[in-house]
Amino acid sequence: GGEGLEVELGGCVDFTIAELDHFTNLPDPTGVNALVIIENAVGLESGDEIGLFDANGITNSGNCTSELDEILVGAAVWTGSQIDIVGIGSIDNCSIGGYQLPGWILSNPISLKVWDASENLEYIVTPEFISGDGVWGEVLSVIGELDAWRYGCTDNFAVNYDPIANNDDGSCEYDLCPDS
Repeated sequence: GGEGLEVELGGCVDFTIAELDHFTNLPDPTGVNALVIIENAVGLESGDEIGLFDANGITNSGNCTSELDEILVGAAVWTGSQIDIVGIGSIDNCSIGGYQLPGWILSNPISLKVWDASENLEYIVTPEFISGDGVWGEVLSVIGELDAWRYGCTDNFAVNYDPIANNDDGSCEYDLCPDS
């Protein structure tokens, strides 16, 4: 994976659609969608992935068992510029004799995770929405700049060194009187 899909439009534009390697366990489309636009991001490299989640979405399919858990509902590969991610919404027709399909649930919070491709590391990020309230079901949600840095002490000589951090936040502490 990861090579991408070459697309040619009208013989005049060539671009590559990057394929997902990590956030791939998406539910089948239900026809219920919500668009999340990420205009810019810091702390990401091209090839990193962004996953959109509902922490309490419907996970079962084709029955009425109402299984609720964290579910990946949309994902994209960061390419260095704005990305538009469509989140897949659930369907619950159980009250009219139907069934449920997996996806986000109306008004549940939108949560995001990033997968750092070069470090094979998945972590949670907290977005700030400049449009929309950060909940599923809005026609459009916009994140102006996603801060995907992992803040912490990056000095491995510090007593509170954080091996996951990739942006030093000035919190390093040192043992000034080590045992001899």
